[in-house]
Amino acid sequence: MSLETIQILNTLKTILKNRKMTYQKLAVAMGMSESGIKKIFRSTDCSMGRLLQICDVLEVSFSDVVAQSDDNQPITIRFTDEQMRFFEEHPQYFCFFIELEHLWYDVAALQDHHNLDDRSIRRYLLKLDKLGLVTLKEDGTIYRPPKPKNLVSRPISATLGQKVSFDISRGILEKVHGMVMNGSEDYDKETLRKISASLHMTALKLTVSSAEELCLALKQTVEDFYVRSRKERTMFKEEDLVVLSVQHSVGPCFVGYTVPPIG
Repeated sequence: MSLETIQILNTLKTILKNRKMTYQKLAVAMGMSESGIKKIFRSTDCSMGRLLQICDVLEVSFSDVVAQSDDNQPITIRFTDEQMRFFEEHPQYFCFFIELEHLWYDVAALQDHHNLDDRSIRRYLLKLDKLGLVTLKEDGTIYRPPKPKNLVSRPISATLGQKVSFDISRGILEKVHGMVMNGSEDYDKETLRKISASLHMTALKLTVSSAEELCLALKQTVEDFYVRSRKERTMFKEEDLVVLSVQHSVGPCFVGYTVPPIG
């Protein structure tokens, strides 16, 4: 079975779950046994005819399912060696860039959040422009590129990981949490309280082999968050969704950085 077919079946399974349709109901609609349906979703072989049949029962177009399956795959964008070396030496620039990207290049929002003066903002942006991470227009404003269809992941080096914590992402979550507490968004307040309270920084002692094994599992879990988010954004109404920030970092205990003013 091709990777594309596996992605399509995973998307169809999600649609089934969201529509609360069991394998048994699907089997009846397709004139098959429940075990036969389960075999389709478990197997390494599925004909195009069967895929189209399932789409017909679910009343979704095959092309829409294919498009959604493609969108579910997060994109990994890696920093160049030059960019990573600079961030390792100047982690505050990394924090600035990551939050700027998270806010989709809304410089005013970032400036307000960290109380940065115009000179500091200009210094940050000029350096990021020189590194090829942002593009400044002739009037000095920043170019905001269109949002990608897929979610983006940016791996960082172990050295940089030791120097920065994800206080920025945590701050964004706390800001959203504060908006919820003030009643400006219609979210499940108690649920978000529990999620916010679950953020912890923990020092652990593990063998190298255990650490490597768990880091791989953690990476998969984070990717599952990305994939689930993409699916649910296409399958549910906006008012049924809550805004969350997922952050993870594994490495020696380190001191967290914020985005300081620079002269």
